[in-house]
Amino acid sequence: MLGLVSQVLHVRERVPKGERVAARRARVSREPRLWERGIDEIGPTPAGCQWVDVCDRGADAFEFLQVLVSRGRRFLVRSTHNRALGVGPPLVKAAELLRDLTRGRPATAGRE
Repeated sequence: MLGLVSQVLHVRERVPKGERVAARRARVSREPRLWERGIDEIGPTPAGCQWVDVCDRGADAFEFLQVLVSRGRRFLVRSTHNRALGVGPPLVKAAELLRDLTRGRPATAGRE
């Protein structure tokens, strides 16, 4: 069964010119926080069921992905960028990139 369980209606706020990254990340209206609010409203996955959170690029942020992983949820995010995988200083080239890695793997499921 496929279906929509939660939807949060949202209009993006204009970011004031010169706003610093820390201030932008602290915004309550930041899109990854809206995705987290959605999974809070849904609650935990019932025993014997498997839910997969399907997100758009508004969820393409580390803090939201960290929430999903910490709650043991399965997810799919349409990413905007070929994100670096791994941990390290930002100026050090990543060993792997997300899209490069996933494109090289065989499909595990499909639907027509």
